[in-house]
Amino acid sequence: MELGQIKIASRNPEQKIWMVRADGGKYFEHFRAGSIISIKHLDLFYDYTLQGADVPSEEVIQEAILRQTNFRSSNPKDKVRKLNAKGRRYFNQILHFLHDIKEGDLVVTLSDSRIAIGVCTSSTAFFSSDEISFMSEGEVGESFGLSHTLRKKVSWGPVIDRRVAEGLLRAPFRSQQTITRLDEHWREIYSLIYPFFTDGENLYFSNFIGTKLEIGGKVVSRLFSNLADVEQIFNQLLESRLTAEFVDRVFDDDLDADDQYSLTAKAFFASPGGVASKIPLPPGVNKELALKGMAILLLIATGFVSVDATAAELPEDSSRSVYSASGMIEERSLQPSTTKNVDRLLGQLINENKAQIKNIKKRQQVKKVKQKLRLTIPDYDTTVLEAKGSIEVTTVVENEK
Repeated sequence: MELGQIKIASRNPEQKIWMVRADGGKYFEHFRAGSIISIKHLDLFYDYTLQGADVPSEEVIQEAILRQTNFRSSNPKDKVRKLNAKGRRYFNQILHFLHDIKEGDLVVTLSDSRIAIGVCTSSTAFFSSDEISFMSEGEVGESFGLSHTLRKKVSWGPVIDRRVAEGLLRAPFRSQQTITRLDEHWREIYSLIYPFFTDGENLYFSNFIGTKLEIGGKVVSRLFSNLADVEQIFNQLLESRLTAEFVDRVFDDDLDADDQYSLTAKAFFASPGGVASKIPLPPGVNKELALKGMAILLLIATGFVSVDATAAELPEDSSRSVYSASGMIEERSLQPSTTKNVDRLLGQLINENKAQIKNIKKRQQVKKVKQKLRLTIPDYDTTVLEAKGSIEVTTVVENEK
């Protein structure tokens, strides 16, 4: 696994995230193949082939709904016709679709077994009767088309096995609404598609336990211990060379847990399940250096990269050490001015501490933990989300142009 291919995504706080249900998953493939999302609500009240291809105003939509008695309040005290609860629900869903889902927003849709994530590419809804027909699953020789006519354009990106998300997103996925806003679940959404992401204050790391066997408590405990150790190892690298004494202290638990271990995690490891970890970025340290440095150590601690391969891939300035003769780091090294300088500093930190990092990895039993849990990290083509959804990414190591 090449560091230059592993992304760290930055959360765009202006970007909204929407789940649009594909009629119980029935139209999941239609959405993807047609590069659209659609809802059926307006079709119950408005026929664009008879009433005009322009999307009607809110007033026209409300009046159309009120014409149907089962969507209208039956309260005799009403002086004017009003929508009942069902009518308001339909009206609000139509308005959400028309006005709230905008170009650049992330869109999630799902079937019983899969999840698709894309980007809305037009704020303007339109009518279309194109069927976008597909073979019905399990029914040879029979096809069905998309009947919904109110649509918006979407460029679809990764498709993910729904089992990966069942724990992290179980509650919102159970929503009965066709359209649901998922902004408060952005971390869970990002954890499905990016191995690393940041909100500017924390680094998040996503991995997936793939074994279908019962999981031993000891091996899971070792995984979380290995993840938690990364913060202290990184902080120590920025102070002085790693020593055998420091490594012993890590494994003897001779470190103050409250003061020095900040990693937290959401884990659903019911064979299989996801693990989403969060580490605060250390204050006073160049953010790019902190993000990349801790990402590298997390990859080493979970067995996705080797120490030697990491050292070989990172650039290194072998003309001088970043540490003084006493083993302490030169303070001026901690504020690199460019990405190349960040990568070069990381190369020196890894290369000059390679022996002790290998020692830590061996004592953490990283290889055995990875094998027993069948650990993986997200590895999807997310290019469309970055190009059309304004998600900024950097790679763990800068790719050479």
